Amino acid sequence: MVFMGLRLPAILAAAVCVAGCSLVSLKTPERPLSNRDLNARILTREFSYHFIAAVGQCADDMGAGETDPEVLTRALRWKIAAATESQRAASRISPMMSLLDTWALTAQMRAFLSPGQAGGELFGSHQEAALALAGELDKEAQALARRLTASNEFDEYQRFVDAYVRDQPLASLEFVRPSVLERWSAAHGGGARLVDSMGTIPEAMTDVSDRLKMSSDALALQTLWRTQLALREAGYSGDDIRAAL
Repeated sequence: MVFMGLRLPAILAAAVCVAGCSLVSLKTPERPLSNRDLNARILTREFSYHFIAAVGQCADDMGAGETDPEVLTRALRWKIAAATESQRAASRISPMMSLLDTWALTAQMRAFLSPGQAGGELFGSHQEAALALAGELDKEAQALARRLTASNEFDEYQRFVDAYVRDQPLASLEFVRPSVLERWSAAHGGGARLVDSMGTIPEAMTDVSDRLKMSSDALALQTLWRTQLALREAGYSGDDIRAAL
């Protein structure tokens, strides 16, 4: 028993040394993000802020002169869903998948609000304005993708987005969307490399900080908008809601 008692600390010390050596041996050199990936990350997130602000403003413009409670409720639901999905798409770890997801979202929204589609008659006299905005945002996302990809890569992204929008149309203002990353990986036989590098430690820390800020900003907006929606669905008038908030 004494012998075992003496051996136990030695065994533990050896285990710690082995673990320490393993940690050292598993450490890999930092590899910075490519200029393209870094630009894609920054520009996609900037676009997301623009997207959310533009949809929010369009929905607010509807509310300014609208009396139909159904249209007002739908406008709130639209900006809630659009902002949620845009923030989620722009926060992907992989910059290029984030760009692809963002582009797919804008294309889906444009198709959704088009005549004859599920969202083609949601906003009454404001439908044309909503569709025009969706078309502009889709063109901007497409232009951003073209700017950040080689021509053959852009064509591949375009085919993917077209197929995704065709096969997975938005069905309601819930904006339920199958995973773009899963579909992209499946389309490439599961062998697609989604992330080339996590970047250097400062780049990774900046990424985490940016994503936390996006989440915080989104939470503030979502809380306000969801409160407005709950009050409206509870029967409060627009004046009552404005006074309460």
